[in-house]
Amino acid sequence: MTVSNWVNIGNAGFSPSITDNISLAVSPTGQPYVAFADIGNTSKATVMKFDGSTWVNEGTAGFSAGMALSINLSINPLVNLTWLIRIGEILIKLL
Repeated sequence: MTVSNWVNIGNAGFSPSITDNISLAVSPTGQPYVAFADIGNTSKATVMKFDGSTWVNEGTAGFSAGMALSINLSINPLVNLTWLIRIGEILIKLL
């Protein structure tokens, strides 16, 4: 398979503000998730998922206690659970 370019999933620019430290993960069922430092929420962590037609928050936007300095979003393929693992304030959160 040859891929020639990227395409948008849903609307481009779907985040509520400027983002930083972006991490992308795809569930075993093909549902994409994105986690990022949400500058509009004082750089706290926000996670969004694509519901098939639009990007929606997964939980509360800006949920972390402090700034999201480093984000690694991963999904446990055995049970299809989403984990947000942050380094900086050491946060491991099951969403």
